[in-house]
Amino acid sequence: MSDLALIAGMNAGDEAAFPIIYQRYRDWVVSLSRRIAGCEHLALDVMQKTFLYFLGKFPGFTLTCQLKTFLYPVVRNHSLNAIGKARKLHSGVEEDRQLENLAAPEVPPAACDDIDVVLATLTETTAKP
Repeated sequence: MSDLALIAGMNAGDEAAFPIIYQRYRDWVVSLSRRIAGCEHLALDVMQKTFLYFLGKFPGFTLTCQLKTFLYPVVRNHSLNAIGKARKLHSGVEEDRQLENLAAPEVPPAACDDIDVVLATLTETTAKP
């Protein structure tokens, strides 16, 4: 069956049409995403998001180009978003490690009740967010 016939079937509610499209394009989507994102795990996540996006277009989707032409920018955008989220997550982990390695300022136990004394003991390193 052609992509157009399968899409017409999906628009008509044929539940057997989507698995055929999925089988036909899943490896291509993963391969493209892997090349963009550079990571198998991200590529698999992108594949799921891409096909969920595609399914969200039904009913009423009209294919005006090749399906790969339609899917390419979807895969690209989801891949770039995944890279950005992974970098943020990795950056956050590094910041957490740096915070864990900071030593707590030494404050005499009696001075803990007076906030001005505690603030005066902070150094620039411990005061930075």
